[in-house]
Parts: sequence; C-alpha cells; structure tokens
Amino acid sequence: MIHGSLLVMYFQTVHNIGITLSAVYQIPLTVSSIFSSVAAGIAISAWGHYLPFFWAGPPIYLAGAVLLHTLSTASNEAQLMGYQVPAGIGFGTAVSTTLIAIQAISAPDDLTSACVADAVAAQIGRAVGVSISQNLFVGLLNQGLRDIVSPDEASSFARNGLERMIENMRTMDAGLRQQFREALNEAVATALLVPVAAISLAIIVTMFAERRTLIEKRVVETQPVSTEHFLSTEKTSGQDDLPNHQQPDALDRDRLP
Repeated sequence: MIHGSLLVMYFQTVHNIGITLSAVYQIPLTVSSIFSSVAAGIAISAWGHYLPFFWAGPPIYLAGAVLLHTLSTASNEAQLMGYQVPAGIGFGTAVSTTLIAIQAISAPDDLTSACVADAVAAQIGRAVGVSISQNLFVGLLNQGLRDIVSPDEASSFARNGLERMIENMRTMDAGLRQQFREALNEAVATALLVPVAAISLAIIVTMFAERRTLIEKRVVETQPVSTEHFLSTEKTSGQDDLPNHQQPDALDRDRLP
C-alpha cells in the first residue's frame, strides 16, 4: 500500500510525469504481482509444498523495496519501472501463499476464524503503515522546503497539497525547481524505509512457520462383488453355521462302506 500510494505521487512531482502516465508506470508492479501469485498457486498445487514460496516472497520483495528506496531525481525510465518488478514478484508470491498456509495448519473448526484474522491483520497493517509513511513524508517535506523557502511559504506549499505544488513548480526557474525535486525525492525515499523495515520483520517471522505440507486425501478404490461370488459365500457361510448335531462326524464317515 505504501509503494502504491507514494510511487504515483513520486512520479508526478519528482519526475514531472502526468497523472495518466504515472499509472502506466506502475504497470510492472501490478503485472508482476499478478503473474507471480498465479505461478505460486499452480506450483504449490502441483508440488504440495508451500513453505519455500512462503520464505522466498519477503526477501524478493525486500530487494525490490531497497531498489525503490534508492531512486533519485537522476533515475531513468528503466530504473523507475524495472525496480518495481522484484517488489511485485515478492508481493504476489507471499500474499498468495499466506492463505494456503493458513488452510494447511488450521483445524476445520478454526479455519473461518483464522482467515478472518488474516484479513483483519492485513487491513490493520495497511492502515498503520500508510499512516506512518504519510506522516513521515509530510514532516520531512516541510523540513526540506524550509531549507529552500521561508517557513511560511513551506507551510503554504504543504497545506495546499501536491497538485498545487506541482503547478507552482512549473512556474519556477530551473534551479529552484530542482531544489524542490530534491526535497520531494528525499522525503519519499525516507518514507519508503517503512516497508523495508516491515518486510525485514516479515522475513524473521516467516522462519517460525510450521513445517507442514498440503495433505492429499487418498481415495481407496473398491472392486464390485459379483452375484455368484456373493451366493457362494453365503452358501459356504450357511454350511459353517450348521449346528453340531447336523455336521457329519469324521468317525462316522470312516465307517461308511
């Protein structure tokens, strides 16, 4: 959520990319996450092991998050779009595996509660993470703008919103506009450390996951019994169940001529 919210604003302010084109620049993050999620689901269903994907998702995402943190005003289009690919792959792999892991380790009576707990935890994490990153971004941006313009003008820029700031930046001279871009880049880069810290914690937490695999239900095939076999079995069983006085004695059989 932090990458999704900050990157669009970052493209528009720091690199002067339009609103529509900034959404296009986020396609690598979306497409890579979708394809990795589908690929992980198919591989887990075929293989039966989900822990390798559960462990691999956060480190791959961490690599992409660190790369996105290193973006600067001099970054080219390949870097702006390419750095999103490992982040999307790690995100899709981890998210698709979480529900599978919950279903594999939860008892049938606890499955509903476990899935609800997963959804609630995700929503709380997103809300808290976005709030922390936004407050961090606004605070750092105010501090950076005060080094460029007066405190009153810096507060005015921050209060009027990013759209108004973008419009004002277009009327500035090249030197002042570059200083604003540097301040914005510094604020966004620092705010992107929040997902780096969260993903690093996720790597540690996933190490304590239970070592289980998906349980396959085996169906035992039974062959149909023919009618003749059933009658012969019943006849034999009936002879065995005769009373003792009706069974021929072995000694009597020996005396027969």
